[in-house]
Amino acid sequence: MIAKIPPGRQDGKSSFRDLGNYILGRTGHSAGSVLHVGFQNLTTDGTAALEMEVLASENTRSRNPVFHFILSWREMERPTSEQVDEAVQIALKELELEGCQALWALQSDTENLHVHVMVNRIDPETYRAIQPAGNWTKKALERAARKIELAQDWQIEQTGRYDVVNGHVVEKEQKAPELTQTA
Repeated sequence: MIAKIPPGRQDGKSSFRDLGNYILGRTGHSAGSVLHVGFQNLTTDGTAALEMEVLASENTRSRNPVFHFILSWREMERPTSEQVDEAVQIALKELELEGCQALWALQSDTENLHVHVMVNRIDPETYRAIQPAGNWTKKALERAARKIELAQDWQIEQTGRYDVVNGHVVEKEQKAPELTQTA
């Protein structure tokens, strides 16, 4: 499994509405590419963007409350709706965003099934902006990917910073770069 954070928009702004429309397949996808939709702390998927915008307006200091990430399975892996929901929950927990508003959709418009996840970084109780995983988002997403593979019995990806040893996700030892004599 690959977990990644796509690059932001060119204009530096993010929109719950634009991203929500993309995730739900209303823009940028072929018909029928959305296989499953899930959400949390929202009324419906149809009102998700509006609800997220309203909550985000409670925090006037956060420049970008929108957080977007993707979980992608291998070509031969076909997760069920329940596995997709579980995978998103594991990732949200690793990112320390489990109590936030979130919308996700499983898409089949590429060779690999993948789920786009849109999260409102504004805490619904305190109205403070949450920095996902204390600003270690890529590390947390990679750890989440290994935990999802382990929990759902997918093939373990052997690259990156984490490995699965005896049923536990562990960080690989990082070798310090060797210094030359002139350094």
